[in-house]
Amino acid sequence: MGLFDFFRRKKRANAAAPKLREIWRGFQQILADNNEVMGLIGNLEEMLVSQQNLDLPYLNSRVWLLDQHFASLVAGLQKISGDKYPELEAARVRIQAVIHQRLEDTAPFPPSPLMVRLEEAGPELLAALGGKAGNLARVKNELGLPVPDGAVATLSAYKLFMEQELPGGGGNLLSRLKAGLHNLDLGGEALVGQVSRELQDLILAQPIPPELADALLQEARRLAPAGDHTLTVRSSGGREDIAASFAGQYETFLGVAPAEVPDRWRRVVASQFGEGAIIYFKLQGLLLEEAAMGVLIQRLVAARSAGVMLTTDPANGSPENLMISATWGLAADLVAGRMGGDEYLVAKADGRLIQARYGRKEHLLQVREGRLEKQPVAPELMEAPVLEAGDLERLASYARMLEAHCGCPHCVEWVKDAQGDLLVVQSRHLLPADEARRPPPGMAEAAAGVPALLSGHTGSPGVAAGPVFRLGPGRSLAEVPNGVVLVVPRTTPELAPLLPRIAALLAEMGSATGHLALVAREYGVPALVDAPGAAELDEGQVVTVDAYHGKVYQGRVEDLLRFQSPHPRQSPDSPVISRIRAVTDLIIPLNLMDRRSKEFRPENCRTYRDITRFAQEKAMQVMFGLMDDVAQGRVPALRLL
Repeated sequence: MGLFDFFRRKKRANAAAPKLREIWRGFQQILADNNEVMGLIGNLEEMLVSQQNLDLPYLNSRVWLLDQHFASLVAGLQKISGDKYPELEAARVRIQAVIHQRLEDTAPFPPSPLMVRLEEAGPELLAALGGKAGNLARVKNELGLPVPDGAVATLSAYKLFMEQELPGGGGNLLSRLKAGLHNLDLGGEALVGQVSRELQDLILAQPIPPELADALLQEARRLAPAGDHTLTVRSSGGREDIAASFAGQYETFLGVAPAEVPDRWRRVVASQFGEGAIIYFKLQGLLLEEAAMGVLIQRLVAARSAGVMLTTDPANGSPENLMISATWGLAADLVAGRMGGDEYLVAKADGRLIQARYGRKEHLLQVREGRLEKQPVAPELMEAPVLEAGDLERLASYARMLEAHCGCPHCVEWVKDAQGDLLVVQSRHLLPADEARRPPPGMAEAAAGVPALLSGHTGSPGVAAGPVFRLGPGRSLAEVPNGVVLVVPRTTPELAPLLPRIAALLAEMGSATGHLALVAREYGVPALVDAPGAAELDEGQVVTVDAYHGKVYQGRVEDLLRFQSPHPRQSPDSPVISRIRAVTDLIIPLNLMDRRSKEFRPENCRTYRDITRFAQEKAMQVMFGLMDDVAQGRVPALRLL
């Protein structure tokens, strides 16, 4: 070897040293990013299995971290490979764009007039009415069941109001509301309450566009030509009574005069941002546009009696029987859990009474001069049956028609007028009955011989154990710990935000057909209603709740708890589950399995996990190639650590 050859080789070796260090550092960064990515993917897999942290803020936080680590991982591979795989960066950008599109994807507002009458709502307009009004239009027009006359301020009316520019600039009302909800931490009840008040005040301060106010007044005057307080104004959210019930979370106004309708419309829209409603729709994974608010305006029925029918027995999910609750007058306090009433277990096939429980009905609700008033019930009617055999048969026939038409159980709110006619005022879909709602075989024997502390009626089936926490006067919802057996005086809808984080619910007063029991069944939380003596349980006392059989036991009854199943905090087809699965389908699955296949190419990466697999394989090839170069003397060995 000549002198010049020696110095040329020495120069190449010296130049290789910084390149080798860069490759090593790049490889270390790829390994670190890969470890972080696999941990985050594991978080998402655990979330889907355990159904914990099932909310969009958590999903968004995981996706944001994944975006950062994948950008770094791909950049690292490009660096150590000499920009050999530009197609991998293109695949990363493509996958990331689709993920974010799915995170933000919402159905467009369906085009429609500002107002639609129920009897004129054909199939092409149902989506524009919102869930509650859309269901009632189908009940009225497709089944011919009696429904009070009404009209709907559609989602187009909501859109018109929300897209008006705010005074002083700063965008439109919708964008301001979305900014207020962005990344709201549901764990901070005080903050949720503050945000709720601010957003509702913002809505109530905005003027109603003149064309919308005129349309509301025109329909209101048609429904109440005398101008008296004979209207109801109720919510009909875009997802209400469909994939998520929102039971009891929105405002309803009874005894409204036509001149008051525009203001009541705005107040119903504002109730979309009540504290409980915010928590509920964020837990359901809805975006603000998906929770858009239709508003239903109807003639108020002078109710002799009213109540709720569940077309499947809530105690055990039996499709053969149905449950009806009833009270004198209007049922507002009954469905809100503020009073009891009669309960009838009825054979669905023929309306035959199987079992009845007649509650003491000390007052009734009626509307007088625009106000909902309590009136005393005549002594002879306090414990008398509200419904007759013919009423049960008629309601059972409604149940059969609804289930045959829609193919699923229903929750039906009904009113009996002064002439004795039974009218449907609300109909929402329920989750289909399944084996998980029936007592498991052998469960009754498991508790044999164990003395019960108290009994109650099944509001939501299941079994769970935990320490008792009594939520009484002077205590706020924010004080309720996770995993407790919550004891309350009555089943009010305001308690709904607590359901995802408690073990079970015991209420001294309530109804299995009420709003809170309905939401408890959605969340799979065991609940007993009308459970006298629950308030006497000691604070912190550990109890086992068997809501299949209506019993509460001292301590942890392990023979019962072996029947406990993980209670899903979301139904399988809930909006949040649907959106999470749509996003994780682009993150978790592995398609690039065989590194020797001709399909093992960067442009064939369909998920983030495919990118991880490809980058890991190619990074290892670079390092093995480098080790071979060192071994063959093509580049000098270098101390890297």
